This record gives sequence, C-alpha cells and structure tokens, in this order.
Amino acid sequence: MTVVGELVDQGFQAVKFHTWCIPDRDLALAREARRQFPDLR
Repeated sequence: MTVVGELVDQGFQAVKFHTWCIPDRDLALAREARRQFPDLR
C-alpha cells in the first residue's frame, strides 16, 4: 500500500493490480486497498 499511497500523492486517481490469481489473496488486497483509499478507482 506504500506504493499506492505514493501514486495517490502524485495525483493518480486509479491503479491496476497484477495479482496472484488466488481468489482469497486477491480479494484481501482489493479490500485493503479500498479500506485505505476509498476514493481510488
């Protein structure tokens, strides 16, 4: 999430994750990103 925060600080409004293709792990990442950055697309 550190890198996501840096991108948000630079003005980015969206990010794309390249995930593990393991549903539980991918969903955990998405949920944490949404929790920390609720306005990110």
